[in-house]
Amino acid sequence: MRAAFRVGLLLVLGALIGGGSVLAYVESKPRPADSPPRLTQPVNDRVQPIQVELPARVSGRGLLDSEVLLQELYERISPSVVNIRVSARTNGAGGLPDFEQGTGSGIILDREGHILTNNHVAGEGRRLEVTLADGTRLSATVVGRDPLSDLAVLRVQASPEALHPAVLGDSSTVRAGQMAIAIGNPFGLERSLTVGVVSAVGRVRPSGVGGRSIPNMIQTDAAINPGNSGGPLLNSAGEVIGINTQIQTAGGIRGNMGVGFAVPINAVHRALPLLLAGQKVEHPWLGISGRAVSEELAEELDLPVKEGVLVAGVLPDSPAARGGLRGATRNDPASGDIILAIDGRAVKAVEDIIAYLDQRAVGERVVVTIVRGQATQNVEVELGAWPEDLAY
Repeated sequence: MRAAFRVGLLLVLGALIGGGSVLAYVESKPRPADSPPRLTQPVNDRVQPIQVELPARVSGRGLLDSEVLLQELYERISPSVVNIRVSARTNGAGGLPDFEQGTGSGIILDREGHILTNNHVAGEGRRLEVTLADGTRLSATVVGRDPLSDLAVLRVQASPEALHPAVLGDSSTVRAGQMAIAIGNPFGLERSLTVGVVSAVGRVRPSGVGGRSIPNMIQTDAAINPGNSGGPLLNSAGEVIGINTQIQTAGGIRGNMGVGFAVPINAVHRALPLLLAGQKVEHPWLGISGRAVSEELAEELDLPVKEGVLVAGVLPDSPAARGGLRGATRNDPASGDIILAIDGRAVKAVEDIIAYLDQRAVGERVVVTIVRGQATQNVEVELGAWPEDLAY
């Protein structure tokens, strides 16, 4: 007998990082470069492996090679990072006007004054002020927005000599374990540098707009905090690999917990021509809600397969609905189609669908391989544009 079951959506809670702090100091004293290796043998009754302690590599300036790399990178890249201050008019006490202020970061794109940041940094502020590395304050205007990827491009009027564009890299080459460097303005502390590693790639996180998630985000343990939003996540070559956007929070903690997320720079490459032109950036979608099929779920619902995505619902007048995909009924959660692949690429989780569709364009047709009942079949779907006002 099939147990009652309700398919739900898992909502991952995160915090956007626009706008007390705890300070910690770590002192490191490397031995001179010419010190010989020192062998240490623990003294006890049991045989222990010999540990070899090697001397640290030290540059001619008495600094570790990694310190030299970071100093040179900071001197070269920090002029490309700006502080963004946002003011919005509100009603204060007694009906008098008041102004809420927030702060974020941005990246200089070119010598024409274009600056890349997060959409949630630009917000709906009536006044945007950009501060360059030399302290120059400039009024900024919004050129283009992509709320569904949390990206925005601003523009300032400045002499080309005052602007130092950053180099945008390739996020498809990013791997877990490589160095990750963040430069931004946490809590308004301008051009702060933090260092960590890429903790993971391919993360899918909510954008906060239209129910859409941002695919292929980069996770890092480099400390990012409120105010780092819109600033660069860099590789050791100083190339921008992501735009710092979110931090994981819990228990009311507003600051860094070692889990931050950046929009991959390749998402910027795709959207940038439209953003610079002030045109709308469209993202393809199917219009379904679903859940990954596991062995437990397959056994519980007596499903014919043990992998794929069970379609829980199909939104009316969505591409999926027009293509004929079916969602589960209220009384029979197992009656929905099970998506096995899209264009021949295996699908094991909802994140696989989101990541694949992000590489496609609105108006393209995709072939969705499904199991319906006991039969496997292909359904062709023409991708539509994700509505920003969508509410689940």
